[in-house]
Amino acid sequence: MRRAAPVPGQAPLKRSSLYWGVVLMAVVVQAEAIALWIHSGGFEAQLAAGARRAPMDWPLTVAALTVLISAYTWGKLMIPHLNPRLWDGALAALDRALCLGVNPNEVAFTIFAEGPRWTALALDRYYAAFVPTMLAGAAWFLTDTPARRRAFLAGFATLWSTGLWLYIAVPALGPAFAFRDFLTRIPGVFPLAAAAQEALMANYMRVLDLGSGPRTLIAPTLGIAAVPSLHVALHFFLFLWALHLGSRLRTPFLVMTILTFLGSVATEWHYLVDGLAGLLLAGLAATLSVAVLRWSGDGSC
Repeated sequence: MRRAAPVPGQAPLKRSSLYWGVVLMAVVVQAEAIALWIHSGGFEAQLAAGARRAPMDWPLTVAALTVLISAYTWGKLMIPHLNPRLWDGALAALDRALCLGVNPNEVAFTIFAEGPRWTALALDRYYAAFVPTMLAGAAWFLTDTPARRRAFLAGFATLWSTGLWLYIAVPALGPAFAFRDFLTRIPGVFPLAAAAQEALMANYMRVLDLGSGPRTLIAPTLGIAAVPSLHVALHFFLFLWALHLGSRLRTPFLVMTILTFLGSVATEWHYLVDGLAGLLLAGLAATLSVAVLRWSGDGSC
C-alpha cells in the first residue's frame, strides 16, 4: 500500500487563519439557512396570497440557487482553514477493508490503463462533462410544475449543502492528491482528469498560503474535497427523482450514475467509500423531495 505523501503547507494554522475560518463558517451557516428558507417557501409565505405568488416563483428559485452555489463554492474552497485535518489514510484503509485487502483505485486504474485506449479516453471525456450533464438534468426538472420544482429544489439544495458540511467534517483530498505517485501515471491514461487535478492542486496550495504571504489570486471554483462524491450523488439523485416521476430519463441517469461511480474511482478523484457515501446522501435527498411533494398535495408519482 502506498503511503500518503504529506501535502506541503499543511502545517498548523496561525491564529489569524483560525479566526477567519470561524468567521467564514458562520457566514456559510447563515447562507445555507437563507437558501433553505427561500426554497422551502419561507420567504414566499410573507408575500400576499394568490396571484402575487406565482410571479415570484422563478426569482425565488434563482435566488435560492445563487445563495446555495455561493455558499458551497466558498465553503469548499476554504476547507483547509476550516478543518485542516485530513482523513485520506483512514478512507484508503476503509476501502481496503471493504474490498478484502484490494485497493479499488489500483484495480480500476489498471483495467483502463491496460485496456483499449478508446475506453479510457471515453471515460475521461465523460467524467469531465459532469457540469453540463448536471445542469441539463437540473434544468429539465426545474421546468416542471411549481410543486414538483419546489420538491426537486428541496432535495437538490439538501444534497449540496449536506455534502459541503460532510466535506468540512471529514476533509480529504482524494487518492490522486494524497498518494502522489498517481499524479505521474494519470496523464498518460486520463489526460483531462490529470489537467484538472493539476489545476486544483495549484489552487489548493495558494489557498493554504492565504494570510501568510504575498497576496495571490485564487479560483473559487477549484476547491478540493473527496467524501462524499457529489458527482455520484447528483446523478443518482436525478435517477431517483426521474424514477419517482416515472420519467423515461431514469434509464439514462442510471447509466450516468454507474459511469460516474466508475470514473470517480478509476481517475483517482475519489475513494470507493466516497461514491458509496454519495449514493446514501442522494437517497436521503430524494426521500426528502418525495416527502415535500406529497406534503404539497401533488398526488403525482
